[in-house]
Amino acid sequence: MSKSVSIITIANHVNMSHTTVSRALNNSPLVKKSTKDQINKVAKELGYRTNFNAKALVSRKTFVIGIYLTELNLGTSPIFLSSIVNSVKFSLPNGYTLSVDTIKNAQKDRVIENHKIDSALVVSQSVEDDKFIKLLEKEKFPAVILNRNIQKTELINFSIDEYSGVVKILEYAIKLGHKNFGLIKGPSFFESSFFRSKAFFDTMAKHNLNVYDYFVTVGDYSVGSGYRAAQQFINKKTLPSIIFSSNDDMAIGAMKAFNETGLSFPKDISIIGFDDMKYSNFITPGLSTVRKPIGVLVKDGMEAIVKLLNKKNVGETKRILEAAPIIRNSIMDLRK
Repeated sequence: MSKSVSIITIANHVNMSHTTVSRALNNSPLVKKSTKDQINKVAKELGYRTNFNAKALVSRKTFVIGIYLTELNLGTSPIFLSSIVNSVKFSLPNGYTLSVDTIKNAQKDRVIENHKIDSALVVSQSVEDDKFIKLLEKEKFPAVILNRNIQKTELINFSIDEYSGVVKILEYAIKLGHKNFGLIKGPSFFESSFFRSKAFFDTMAKHNLNVYDYFVTVGDYSVGSGYRAAQQFINKKTLPSIIFSSNDDMAIGAMKAFNETGLSFPKDISIIGFDDMKYSNFITPGLSTVRKPIGVLVKDGMEAIVKLLNKKNVGETKRILEAAPIIRNSIMDLRK
């Protein structure tokens, strides 16, 4: 259809004022539903497209939603990032675009103070993010904080109970007869790494299982760091019967290193990951892991963002989702 279709064009077709047409297209409560339906039907038939640049000037909106993470490189898997962005795109309101960056850059660019975005979806992984979160709270900015459980905040905060998910899958491995555990930690500045490691050591203590210092290594959540961590295990005289890797990427790296030495999973050594990335079910053997429901988390967050943008009641402002064990073939049953 012609690019010249305007509100006045639609008004002439429906024989109504351009004010009524404008209000209807903006879903104003001042216009009856039957009138809105009629106007929207004609607008669609004529090929009308909202001019969001003009609308932004009038409403003083940017029509941009910011997605901010603690890190985009170190510690953040490309698959994890793409999962977040794709989930957001699926729920993105009509006419809006995304701006993806780190929380540090958002602070540096003063995106809140300079009104560069209309709302923020903050995927927090570190206590270092709290300064930015407090700014959002102070400015009463429409924002949702995901991933971390923020104890004292009035902002909408949806998180995941990672601790209990780790406990459940480790206790499953203990029931299968495993007593000699190894651990690949994540980066120390990520809160997720702290809770996953704490769950590991708490579970070992609960079942009176010793963890040798040389069976604990540290990675940065990358595949390469998992590979290097496994090499440290290999250089020891003995190996644990099972390794808990604090994420799937490091587990994949570790599996490659062990395979290169002729060891096989789970016959010679078992392994557990965390996150349940899409590839975890397609490797051999399938990786037993803990499913972090990031898609559900982001979907819930975006639904809250849309309500905030439309000045509607969000309802529940605090939510903690469960992380569920996913059992595949990478854990050997030692009872047999």
